[in-house]
Amino acid sequence: MSCNHARRKGENVFLQAIVTRAGAIYCETEHESSHEELIQKHCGPGADLVKVEFTWPEYLEQVGDLSTWNLKVCEEHVPDWFDAEAVRVELSKRVMAMMVTTDHDLLEGGPWLILRGRVHRVTGRVAMIRPEANLRFANLSGANLGGANMVGACLNRADLERAILRGANLSCAKLVGANLSESNLSRADLSHADLRQATLYHSLMREACLRDANLSEANLCRAHLIQADMREANLREAHLWKAHLEESNLEWATFFGTEIEGANLRGANLDEAWWTMKTAPPEGWVMSSGERLKRVGG
Repeated sequence: MSCNHARRKGENVFLQAIVTRAGAIYCETEHESSHEELIQKHCGPGADLVKVEFTWPEYLEQVGDLSTWNLKVCEEHVPDWFDAEAVRVELSKRVMAMMVTTDHDLLEGGPWLILRGRVHRVTGRVAMIRPEANLRFANLSGANLGGANMVGACLNRADLERAILRGANLSCAKLVGANLSESNLSRADLSHADLRQATLYHSLMREACLRDANLSEANLCRAHLIQADMREANLREAHLWKAHLEESNLEWATFFGTEIEGANLRGANLDEAWWTMKTAPPEGWVMSSGERLKRVGG
């Protein structure tokens, strides 16, 4: 699957809404309210309404064209009074107001769909960053990017310290020299991402996917990488001092001049990892031919 088309099941649902018989449409995208929460807040049980979802297209190159978005009715039986076209028009207006296509010094609130232009500072929530947007050196410290689609996004040298990135899709993202210290990247997808010289000090990356990511010279000291998928990751001269790598998968990963003093590798899979190091292999692992690791007795 190419980086430009990469997506995961369900992640293209941008908003949920409820439509009442009187024609009112309720959706609170900034707070990611579910249908149930919207009903409880605005209508109450037993109200005559229709639940809908508005989702962006499968091919993200088309996301700026609202005619490609899909209006899904989440009901088994649709009442005669429901006007799908009117609902689509109204939701399209709301989504259009969230699309960023020009330069901005500051984005507050959200959720934003950053499609083009240069953005310098973000303090609110972001749902998408496209590769055509320029966020190099941008300040996103503390921003909420949880679950955002940022496939191939340009975030080189960006400040993402303490940002919420849980479950975000950063596959193929450009994060060279980015500051991700103390950020929450749990279950985030960073496969094939370029993280050279990035700072991930004390970041939370439990169950994150870093398969084939370039982490050369990255600072991963004290990072929590428990059960992370790091197969084929490039860790040349990376700093893993006191990093938590318990039960992580480092199969075929590259260790060359990597600092691993104090790192916890209990239960980690290092099968076939390149070990071009001055230090001996971790306990339970030995060198095989070609500087590859294998389990003792394996």
